[in-house]
Amino acid sequence: DTEIMERIAAMRKLVEADHKQLEHMEGALRKLADDAVAVETVQPGDSIYGDEPETVLYSSMESNQGALDHMWLILCGALVMIMQAGFAMMASGLCRVKSVQSCLVINLADLAMTTIGWFCVGYAFAYGGPFDPNTTFKKHTILGTEGFAGEGFVTRRDDGQYEPNMQIGRWFFEWASCCVAGTIVAGGVLERISWPGILIFSLFFSAVIYPLIAAATWGRGFLATIHDTGYFDFGGSGVIHFTGGLAALMGAIIAGPRKKRFQDSYWERMTEYPERFDPHSLPLVVLGTFILW
Repeated sequence: DTEIMERIAAMRKLVEADHKQLEHMEGALRKLADDAVAVETVQPGDSIYGDEPETVLYSSMESNQGALDHMWLILCGALVMIMQAGFAMMASGLCRVKSVQSCLVINLADLAMTTIGWFCVGYAFAYGGPFDPNTTFKKHTILGTEGFAGEGFVTRRDDGQYEPNMQIGRWFFEWASCCVAGTIVAGGVLERISWPGILIFSLFFSAVIYPLIAAATWGRGFLATIHDTGYFDFGGSGVIHFTGGLAALMGAIIAGPRKKRFQDSYWERMTEYPERFDPHSLPLVVLGTFILW
């Protein structure tokens, strides 16, 4: 009858709609399968270093991965560099008013000399190879001998093009860590060191002293070989702060106290009014503390 025919027509429409939906899903699955096959046919070596006309220079995945890796290292290095502002505020607040300008300029000079030393030889000593291919530790265990003055930051292909790598990003991040250690030393000898002294020390610290510690630890040197997992110090307390703090302590011992900071005898300290050495700006000290925190 008429009711049965209407139900049959409605069922036929539902079946046709389901059939169209299945065809759409099958098309989407075929497209995904074709994309997967296309990705598998592009080998990592061919996509980056392929010199043939039909090869792809960079796949989208490799391009995004390289950009994100560099972005992450730049962001982390910039956050570490913000500590320079914290050290500058704290040191300038702790010193006397007449030494504020000298304090800030010394921080800038320390940063400049540290950059020169780290770029020329420091990074190569600390993180350069050669490495043992079986253990990934340094072959020489003490210092690296590769990567001086930016060597290996980019890779030159046979066709004359240059391929980027992660060395320059890592150099930037580790440079920021080296600068923090050097600034700790500059703050430890504040108002007690001359211009030539801080320039020479900053260059030597970033080229020799800090790289020795970094090579033995983060650079996979002899201290990292104690355990198969290497050396772990995510906060840098044993590399950055211990090295910088110990160097600052030795500098303070060698330089001695500031002139007129202590009188020669107990009687003079009790009877004579000494020069004021109190911090001239506690707000700067607190601001620097928050930035470092």
